[in-house]
Amino acid sequence: MKAFKLAIDNKLEGIEFDVWLSKDNIPMILHGGSQGELTKYGMPTEYVYEWTCEELQSDRIDIGEGERIPRLIDLIQLYENEDDILLNIELKGPEDPEYKKRYDFDLAAKTVYDMINDNGIAHKVMVSSFQEDIITSMKEVSKKDRQFLL
Repeated sequence: MKAFKLAIDNKLEGIEFDVWLSKDNIPMILHGGSQGELTKYGMPTEYVYEWTCEELQSDRIDIGEGERIPRLIDLIQLYENEDDILLNIELKGPEDPEYKKRYDFDLAAKTVYDMINDNGIAHKVMVSSFQEDIITSMKEVSKKDRQFLL
């Protein structure tokens, strides 16, 4: 969270970060590999969506200086009063067809969409993705009330 706090201190106009859904359906902020592998953390055969939030935040993974992988809700709460900073949520999902079978793109889109709306931050959020599955799911879940940029 240190880098996100620095963004506030430096009055940045916006930040972009990757979000993956954990095994227990918690949106987590981390930069996984293209299939969600935890290679950056020394576990190339482990995948973020096969770990629970508690496991991802355990001392098995240090993202630097003793910090743990934050949940999306942690960042939302940190930026609660920061209306001048755009939050670009890059919603991730596996790219390879074999790995796509393991990930619930619709649930990821719905969970993040609901979190944005439930916390009243639609006015300062943009959801982006390079995954067509994510874009399709997010469009479907938000088609009634386009409250944020997609």
